[in-house]
Amino acid sequence: MQPNSSTSDAAPSCPKCKGIGYFNRYVEVGEPGFGEIFPCPWCKPQAAMPRLQKIARLSESELARRFEDIVTEGRPGTARMLAACRQFLEQPQHI
Repeated sequence: MQPNSSTSDAAPSCPKCKGIGYFNRYVEVGEPGFGEIFPCPWCKPQAAMPRLQKIARLSESELARRFEDIVTEGRPGTARMLAACRQFLEQPQHI
């Protein structure tokens, strides 16, 4: 069921949730997460952030890091790793 567009603050063009603003995981009955819905981390990143931070178990200083902080000059392996990470985040598969 899709919410009325006037009541939804999700981006109608979100490719992940199709503008619903939330998603659920397909898990077996009784498994953790069954029946739960979660804010879409692509179009509602601020709503999803507390849950993602809890899962990640990162410190405040680790959460403040950005890809732009990673030095790649003279480090071809690091540059390849960073490019692979960016590609994965743009096209996540099997998450």
